[in-house]
Amino acid sequence: MSKPPRLTKAVFRDGAVLVNPPAELFDPFLQRPEDEKGITLYRFRPLDNLTRRKDEIHNLVYNGRVWVSPIAQQNDDFEGLPYIPEGIEALTEAEKTKIKLYAYDAINNSSGIAPIYAELARIFSTGKLLTLAAFDAFAGHYFEDPIFLYGASGDRGAIEEAATKVREWTRIISFSIIQPNSYYWGHYAKNGVGICYELEDRYEKHHYTPLTPQPVIYADERPRLSAFDVLVAYIFLQLVRNWDLTDASFLGQEPIFFNSIAAFAFRKEAKIWAQESEARLIDFSGSKGGYIKRPGIALRRVIMGPRCGASEISSIRDILNNVDPSIPIAISTRGQGYDFEIHDIT
Repeated sequence: MSKPPRLTKAVFRDGAVLVNPPAELFDPFLQRPEDEKGITLYRFRPLDNLTRRKDEIHNLVYNGRVWVSPIAQQNDDFEGLPYIPEGIEALTEAEKTKIKLYAYDAINNSSGIAPIYAELARIFSTGKLLTLAAFDAFAGHYFEDPIFLYGASGDRGAIEEAATKVREWTRIISFSIIQPNSYYWGHYAKNGVGICYELEDRYEKHHYTPLTPQPVIYADERPRLSAFDVLVAYIFLQLVRNWDLTDASFLGQEPIFFNSIAAFAFRKEAKIWAQESEARLIDFSGSKGGYIKRPGIALRRVIMGPRCGASEISSIRDILNNVDPSIPIAISTRGQGYDFEIHDIT
């Protein structure tokens, strides 16, 4: 099944068509396999709070929800903090117009969703493209926002404040895309006395969605953002906050705001973290953290850490018996080398 084409054109009042945005703004995402299996993801958890583990498993199995945390709470102090060079210049009129047209294009390409904003729901219910005049009426106040206005004038303080807001509005959940190893057991599962959720992402496996887990990009330097980059993110995230990003109308789309934001700030980490082979789901909905709806991520099995004993296994079995007894338990054991072998035990 081929991937749907990008939806990147919007019709304006004069009939002109917005050209496709630059290809470099679209980073590769996790490729969907062509067979019936989805992507395998691993999530490591300690066992010091069994009530929390029970809650996580229940939400995964019954509610299709995952826990997202503020990016500022991650263990790397540089997370979500791009470098803004000195000597920021004011936006040109052409750049201001481009931000507006990108936002307008993104709104049109997302028509059909049911956002909280009543005015957008009314406009979208017509099944027609949003006119530029209607967009001005809806979004004009975002472009009169003092942070945007001062940032557009080249005020460094306003640009940094906009970048801080973008960081505050962003939540993530991290996964590994490689099988359990000593690093993960040691760092994220209480030195092996913990568990690993082996997950299968079955959600529309042939399509990109805004909540598709994205592989982290490991780099030597923090991403460097211009005023244009920061203010694009600032305006777009104000537009999409509180939207239901799991809505079917997003399937197959690669809206420029999701890809560009994710690429330049929230998918990059220093190379010292490269051994984690991380993929992250990035939530731009403006939630305060906690559970968000993400259907399609199935709990395939629970893998016990190599130092877990009968007591820990029994605790997890009790949880699964109350949620779904068919979910198997496996144990991670030491192999001949430095790799772990995984064996089902129930």
